[in-house]
Amino acid sequence: MAPYPATAFISDQLKTLPEAPTVDLTGRTVIVTGGNAGLGYECAKKLAFMNPAKLIIACRSISKGQEAAGSIKEAADGNCQPEVWQLDLADMKQTLSFGQKCLDELDRLDIFLSNAGISPMGKNEKDMAESGYELTLQVNNISNTLLCHQLLPLMQKTAQLPPPSASLTNFKPHLTIVASDRHYSISQIPQTEPILRTMSDISLPGNRYEETKAINLLNAIPLAELAGESVIVNTCSPGWCYSGLIRNLQFPLKYIHRIPMAILARTGEQGSRCIIWATISDVPNGSYCDTMEVREPSDYVISEEGKTTASKLYKEMKDIWKTAGYIATD
Repeated sequence: MAPYPATAFISDQLKTLPEAPTVDLTGRTVIVTGGNAGLGYECAKKLAFMNPAKLIIACRSISKGQEAAGSIKEAADGNCQPEVWQLDLADMKQTLSFGQKCLDELDRLDIFLSNAGISPMGKNEKDMAESGYELTLQVNNISNTLLCHQLLPLMQKTAQLPPPSASLTNFKPHLTIVASDRHYSISQIPQTEPILRTMSDISLPGNRYEETKAINLLNAIPLAELAGESVIVNTCSPGWCYSGLIRNLQFPLKYIHRIPMAILARTGEQGSRCIIWATISDVPNGSYCDTMEVREPSDYVISEEGKTTASKLYKEMKDIWKTAGYIATD
C-alpha cells in the first residue's frame, strides 16, 4: 500500500463507525492485557456482554484492575465477573510468570487481546527496562511477542476442543495485537545488528512509538506462520483515539495537540469497535485490520526487506527471551 495520505487519515477518522459486532462467547476464555483503562477497558466491557465463561483483565496495578473489573461487572448487570491478574510487560520474568499461570490454570484460551502498550511521546530521555533494552521496545515488542508465543500452543489446543456452545460452533481462537495506522510512516527499521540493541542504544527519536507499531506487524508474521490454520493471528489499528499515550507531552505541545484531537480523535469506545471487530471476525490469518475492515499494511511491512527484518527480529527476540529462561523451540 502507498503511504497513508493525510486525506485518507482524515476521511477514516471522520467516518461514522457501526456498532461493534457481537458473538456468543458462552463457555469461552478471554484475556485482555491493559484491560483496566482506555481502549483495553472499553474492549473488556464489550467482551463481557458476550457472556464469556472467564474474562481476565491483565494489568500492572491490581487495585486499578479490580476497580475496572467492578465497573465492568456492574455494566454487565453481574452476568460477568472479570478476574484481575497482574502483568508487567516491562519485566520479562514477570511476563513469563503470567504466561505460565495461564498455562497452569486455564484449560482453554479463545481470545488473547494483546492491547497493553506505552509511548515515549514527549520524553526527552530514554527509559530503560531491567533487561537493558529501551522500555518502549521491551513493553510493546519484546515482552508482548514473548507472551503471544508462550500462549499460542494453548490457543492451538483450544482449537481442537469441542465447541463449548451450540450457538457458535465455527469460531477460531483469535490472537489480536493492537498496532496503529502510524506504522505507515515507517519506511525502514534500523538495520545495524543486533537491531533491538541498536535501537536501544541510539538517542530516543521522535518516531520510536511508530517503529514499535511497525514491529508489531513484523512480529505477527512468524506468529501467524506458527499458528497455522487453527488460530487467527492478526493486528489492528483503533485509529487515533483519546488516550493516555500523550500524557508525557509538555507545554505547549500538549495543548496544541488537543486542537486536532478535538476535531478528529475517536473516543475510546469508538476505537474499541475496531479492535473488537478484529478480535471476533473471521478474517484471514496474518491480516491487518483498520476501521473495521481488512487492509493492506505498509509497503515496508509487506516488502522482502520487511520480511527479512521480521526474521531477524524474531531470531533476536528468541535470544533475548532465553536470557529470561524461555526457550522458543520453533
